[in-house]
Amino acid sequence: RDGTDSDDDTEVDEEAVAALYGAGGAGKAGGKKKRKATTESLSTLLRQALSSNDDGQLEVALHVRDKKVIENSIAALAREDEERAGEEDSDASGDDMITKLLGKLVDRLGRKPGRAEELSVWVQTVLLILISGKSMSRRERNVAAKLAPLRSMLNERVESLPHLLRLEGRLSLLGQQL
Repeated sequence: RDGTDSDDDTEVDEEAVAALYGAGGAGKAGGKKKRKATTESLSTLLRQALSSNDDGQLEVALHVRDKKVIENSIAALAREDEERAGEEDSDASGDDMITKLLGKLVDRLGRKPGRAEELSVWVQTVLLILISGKSMSRRERNVAAKLAPLRSMLNERVESLPHLLRLEGRLSLLGQQL
């Protein structure tokens, strides 16, 4: 392990980085001007990553920190989902992009809870888009299923809090006695 925040089973996809940030990359090379991801490039990368189930591309996309770009990109995906849902009367096509993204985010939080701060903007934005969506009834079952692991993880954390606080108190008492 190299200690990075990326998932254990994903590698950085250099083509995805180039697609997101342009030919100059993310600006890590010395002397090059740092380039920012755009709404268009991020939504394209998200769409490709989710439709092809490419965790490497998705991981590149999840490293974007600009809240406005994230919000606009997820909103663009939601608009595409709404348009697609209008063209198709049935839900036979499976999960839409937003629901898939939520599932991937919850999966990452379950595997690496330390990424909660990093992924919180993503989860918050997806949930706000889902709640405000016109076709919420069509998605309710899928969203509830995708949120179940997050709910159980949060319940586990809440249940362990009193034990941790008690332990902290004992350690504090021991520290004062020494």
